[in-house]
Amino acid sequence: MARVRPFRGVRYDPYKVKMADVVAPPYDIISPELREELLKRSPFNVVRLILPEGYRRAALLWRSWLEEGVLLREDRPCLYVLRDTFSTFGGRRMTRFGLLAEVRLEPPGEGKVFPHERTFPKVREDRLNLLRATGAQFSPVFGLYEEPEGEVEGLMKEVQAEPPLVDYEDGGVRRTLWRIPEGPVAFRISERLEAPPILIADGHHRYETALAYRKEYGGEGDGHEYVLMYLVDVRSSGPVVLPVHRIVLRAPVEEDEAFARLGRSFELSPSEDLARLWEEVERDGAFGLYRRGRLYRMRPMQEAEDALKDLPPFWRRVPAAVLQALALEGALGITPDMVRSGEHLRFTPDLWEAMRAVDEGEALMAFIVPPTEIEHVRMVAEAGEVMPHKSTYFHPKPPSGLVMREVRRPPCPR
Repeated sequence: MARVRPFRGVRYDPYKVKMADVVAPPYDIISPELREELLKRSPFNVVRLILPEGYRRAALLWRSWLEEGVLLREDRPCLYVLRDTFSTFGGRRMTRFGLLAEVRLEPPGEGKVFPHERTFPKVREDRLNLLRATGAQFSPVFGLYEEPEGEVEGLMKEVQAEPPLVDYEDGGVRRTLWRIPEGPVAFRISERLEAPPILIADGHHRYETALAYRKEYGGEGDGHEYVLMYLVDVRSSGPVVLPVHRIVLRAPVEEDEAFARLGRSFELSPSEDLARLWEEVERDGAFGLYRRGRLYRMRPMQEAEDALKDLPPFWRRVPAAVLQALALEGALGITPDMVRSGEHLRFTPDLWEAMRAVDEGEALMAFIVPPTEIEHVRMVAEAGEVMPHKSTYFHPKPPSGLVMREVRRPPCPR
């Protein structure tokens, strides 16, 4: 079986819906407020499938949309090329090319697919119940590969000479989609992607859900042996990694005592200029703290850094790991299990949101965190380690509902 191969995608009929009204972000970054907004956009928004009122309801909608022709099934297997054009928060205009394909499943540690984050049983079970009910994958796993020759991306760019299937703008990202039908070009792309390792950037729960489904599923065909993935060459069209700031909702240690403990592990320097503070955080790998309307620059003291000497060198380069060890757990008493509970911390790439939560009394304090470098993510993953929860935020994320995949799929028409 080919490792990366074309599939018969399921897409919205662009003549029946407006694409920006029916796609959605990945389920795990959709707040209750955003879900309500997406529901109002269209009766066919994919949020009704990825965050449904019930698993059976999602299955009924999926089948009815196919029967009504709102969703179209490709006549033959295809690869899909997605071009994203967007601006970074610094105003730099960027273009990224990614490939939507089905990728053969490999358990972590037994192949060339490397995760870097832990998953949670409750979320896995929810996603597995949805997959059992619908037999479909609505959102791709985001994967990174490295091909020094750049042949795959070159082939993806050539497709721009053809009219696109879809071209729309949503959330500041211009998304343009083409397909490469099964044939010589698709075969060459599959051939070039047979060997490179794939690092899971986003979608760890979706990948583990697909593994669990494969384990329990019998039946004919090999659709359950694969998962829908969005693949980006990290060298040429690498994604932007945003920082993930920590909003402290509650802590076992009383707030004033926690602040005093932070002063034993970090040099706390008051700052009056947020822009300058962020520049130092991003440039020097320092941290920031926002508490009671005041900003501080946080730089680990030598004695505190010495306490990390038993950690692998690559681990000490991950900002979220250092913050977890010295500040969250060391000073505030927030253990990794407490982090995963969702009761003590909230995460956001939006610095203003983090500060607003403190100002409005929702949070005790907020930690300003520099972005994690992709190379450090790769080193952690290839070492078989996992990073602290929400260490990375890859931007922009591939949308749910743009191209979907049937796991229990009908045979190709003859």
